[in-house]
Amino acid sequence: MNNNCESINHVLQQYTQWKPHQVPELIAVLHELVTTQYVEADRAICGLYELMLTPDYAKHRIIADCWKHMTADQRRKASDKCFRQMPCPSTTDGIVQVPMTSVGGKKPHSASSSTRSQPQSPRSKRVAIDSDDDDFE
Repeated sequence: MNNNCESINHVLQQYTQWKPHQVPELIAVLHELVTTQYVEADRAICGLYELMLTPDYAKHRIIADCWKHMTADQRRKASDKCFRQMPCPSTTDGIVQVPMTSVGGKKPHSASSSTRSQPQSPRSKRVAIDSDDDDFE
């Protein structure tokens, strides 16, 4: 897959068996997929099944037996501490605001078209045609 959008699109198409669905059904599918991802993330914190935390996040690992004895609020806090490194920017009215960045929507560290080295094709020379020329009448 080329990027995250194509990847999740493929997951959705497989999950829905490549058939179109109504919006409420799509919302239910998305909810189920996200819920499943949260469960998988919790399993990674406990070191269960296929997923594991990377070394940078290993400090957040919790023994499965301890996880079982935690309350739902304690589990949520442990998961948030592991996976939510930056709080989501929002205002008091609940509307999410996207912070302005210095790159202005461009990929960081990418060269602009004027500084990128590109092979240039030879430019054709323009020839001025005299309108008084009798050959073009």
